[in-house]
Amino acid sequence: MAKDKTVPSPVQAPKVPWKPCYMFFYGSLMDSDVLRSILRIPSTPPMRTGSIPNFKMKMWSVYPTLVRHISGTVKGVLYWIDDETHFETLAQYETKAYTWCFCDVKLDDNENGNEVGVTGDVHGGEEVLKDCRVFVWAGKSDSKELEGGSFDLEHYRQHYKWRVVR
Repeated sequence: MAKDKTVPSPVQAPKVPWKPCYMFFYGSLMDSDVLRSILRIPSTPPMRTGSIPNFKMKMWSVYPTLVRHISGTVKGVLYWIDDETHFETLAQYETKAYTWCFCDVKLDDNENGNEVGVTGDVHGGEEVLKDCRVFVWAGKSDSKELEGGSFDLEHYRQHYKWRVVR
């Protein structure tokens, strides 16, 4: 039987000053209407697709969350945030069940976007953005509150999105 490579200790948010960054989303915030509604911005936000290594998705009831996992990879989208109040609004939306940490994101689209202030590397033709932020599970990754599973964006759009986007 394969040994589980989940890292059980909780993630601690780094104590660093705010600076503009890419946020990596893997759940309801992948829907641009939801993100626009939460941040109260007037237009559809530009997003890029990518994936982060060393994390695994688990479900907290109907809500996806991430835990550290040595051989895991999670797909999602990136959104550039240059306003600290937007970051704080997203943290409130995520609740205290989540915290944030830095992550490196491998871009799927390999396009050169606005990466002001973001360090990027190209490895074998793949672009990797450093020091992005992602919201992850604030508790222990082996918590009994979490179950295996995946997030179905289309199911979310059909059954839950209306509760957020009005």
